[in-house]
Amino acid sequence: MTRTAREALESAYREAVFEVDFDDGREQFVLGSTDSLRPPFFGLTAYNPGFERPSREENEAANRELLRLITELGASFWPAVGRDRESTHVEPSFAVVGISEETAVQLSRRFGQAAVVHWDGERAQILWCD
Repeated sequence: MTRTAREALESAYREAVFEVDFDDGREQFVLGSTDSLRPPFFGLTAYNPGFERPSREENEAANRELLRLITELGASFWPAVGRDRESTHVEPSFAVVGISEETAVQLSRRFGQAAVVHWDGERAQILWCD
């Protein structure tokens, strides 16, 4: 990935909101946030890898395959979405617990993703997949 492409993606991630539908309600996370007591998780999606924009059907099929793999690993998850602040770009996602950072990055790479959102229990951050 070129420096310019990575900078563009990093800017998009920094402006994004990651929303998780926990059992007791929805909570929002932004990069650098430190105001949650939630357990660590990895935000994974198969939607729109990098700068690609597959069809809705292709995105849905890829996300179903990601869900199958998460389930096969025996990991727990909550439904989630990654979106821009105006909600004009929304990507269905999963907040996954019970996997390692290495596994999260490998899953994301498998679906062509550039990065993973990671809530480490204290703050949200980007884990690059390259």
